[in-house]
Amino acid sequence: LEVPKEVNISVMKNHQKYFPVFKDKKLKKLDSKFIFVAGSPFLNKKVVISGNEKVIRARLDDAKFFYNEDKNFGLTNIQKKLSSTTFIDNAGTYDDKSERIFRLSKDLVKKLKIENLISYKNLETTCKLIKADLSSQMVYEFPELQGLMGSYYYKNQDPYIAEVIEQHYSPKGRSDSLPTNEIAKIISICDKLDTITCCFSLGLIPTGSSDPYGLRRNSIGIIRIAESLSDNLNLTDLFNLSFECFEANFDKKVGSDSKNKAVSFFIDRIRNYLTDMGYHTKIINSALNTNSEIIDIVSIKNKIKLIEDYNSKDNLLSAIEADKRLKNIVKDNKDLTIDLKIFNDPFELKLYKKYIKIKESFSDEAIQSNPNSSMTAILDIANDLSDFFENVLVMVDDDNVKKNRINLLTNIKNLISKFINLSEI
Repeated sequence: LEVPKEVNISVMKNHQKYFPVFKDKKLKKLDSKFIFVAGSPFLNKKVVISGNEKVIRARLDDAKFFYNEDKNFGLTNIQKKLSSTTFIDNAGTYDDKSERIFRLSKDLVKKLKIENLISYKNLETTCKLIKADLSSQMVYEFPELQGLMGSYYYKNQDPYIAEVIEQHYSPKGRSDSLPTNEIAKIISICDKLDTITCCFSLGLIPTGSSDPYGLRRNSIGIIRIAESLSDNLNLTDLFNLSFECFEANFDKKVGSDSKNKAVSFFIDRIRNYLTDMGYHTKIINSALNTNSEIIDIVSIKNKIKLIEDYNSKDNLLSAIEADKRLKNIVKDNKDLTIDLKIFNDPFELKLYKKYIKIKESFSDEAIQSNPNSSMTAILDIANDLSDFFENVLVMVDDDNVKKNRINLLTNIKNLISKFINLSEI
């Protein structure tokens, strides 16, 4: 019982299939007793009990030996073994992974604007130690105790860092609790993101139900933690930096196809997450299938709630109709050049002025922090679009005039499509 209770419980449950017994109802104080099930009523109970006690005693002695050996050696010394411990083939060692996590974590700290609360030296120390116990004897024998053992081995040196070591693996599932430690949240996001980046860079993409590196679970973990931060965090920037870290680590370029697949995979996880929360599929798709490169779970959820509210009141009908006519006319046009000198109709000039007026409502900052302004702008310009379509012929004989009008409409379509895909509703 001098050994951490989680070690004894792991031995009993995972190795022997025994039930641990506790001294208290809160299951905090482990008793020296255990329960097992014997499969025959004809067995000699004393012999069976004695045999099981003998087996578990040997197992527990081994665990105690590993624990004491690791503790005496110290987590800082154990960490030195990470330089020869492979993370994933062709993705370097756990030492390499720790360095990438540190670089990502520094960037995330800046994005969250909490530099004044964080010591980069402590952050670097923490990032070096979070995977250290993977090289310990205890975790080698009991992999399910990773993180927890590192915490036990380091809590006398620094309880705060010890807490981060344990919590950075969370959440381990869709219903698992989130880290309560702020630095653990940051490191957890970066750790999980690095795993996703490495796997997609190496072509280790989940197929069907096969997901050996837990990329789906890691994605949901990132989404849930990012949501809990309640900040407008654009994960696209972090994705880009993560790929940069991988490229720098191995001095090779990752193809854009791999990056796009990783982002697409992650967005699909957001879609599934939001579906599980009860949001309607068409509303989710209208918010996600846009031209925006922003991946911000907080602003996406705010936008979905906004779209639901407007759609339930039929306020989007005119915008949906205008957007449909826009896309039919513009089609695949990419040219965005507008020549003011060619405007010769008051309705197209009015539409242009409205486009200039609402443009700032579709900046990345506005979409993230004030989605209502973007939605209001779409409804505002929808009326001008209706007037334009009723009074102006786009496909005129004069090619310059026609092209100029199509380009104006393309600019407007791109603004709307950056915020919402109205054709999904």
